[in-house]
Amino acid sequence: MVDEGRWKGGSRLIRQFPEPKEIGPGVVLGFRVIIPASAVTIDSSKGSLPPNLVWIPRPAENRAVEISLLITKPTVKTDGWPGRRSMSTSLVGDFPLHSGDHLWIVHRETEIPALGTMRGSYTKFSPAPESSQRLAKARAIVLVEVDGVPTAFMECKVNDQRPGPKVST
Repeated sequence: MVDEGRWKGGSRLIRQFPEPKEIGPGVVLGFRVIIPASAVTIDSSKGSLPPNLVWIPRPAENRAVEISLLITKPTVKTDGWPGRRSMSTSLVGDFPLHSGDHLWIVHRETEIPALGTMRGSYTKFSPAPESSQRLAKARAIVLVEVDGVPTAFMECKVNDQRPGPKVST
């Protein structure tokens, strides 16, 4: 848009996250994504998968997969990756960063965090009329905050609590 002269300036950020704090000397937990077993909808046994794809196993029922992005400073010496022994994580991948830091993506099975009752509006992503939106298979992405600091995204099922007749799915 800038190149075409259509950008009017100003920030497009809805929210800017604070810089994450170290969880250990020279180790920063950048972010976590939490996916409960109930939200996993793709069957890895169907179809062929690209050879360079890292497939994270589906967690047991009533459990979740936690995917963490960890950053280590150049001074940190690791035997493998952060959390390998202390948190029983498995490595998805790691990447050196231009800053000299190192990004690690790891996963582990964990308990589903208790979020309590949440309410909110939804955004539909199909051109169908709102009354025909099928929420039985819909998912919500929840931003989890601890002490006012965003720490994770969690994918959840959506319960249809709209008034009126229920739409069959």
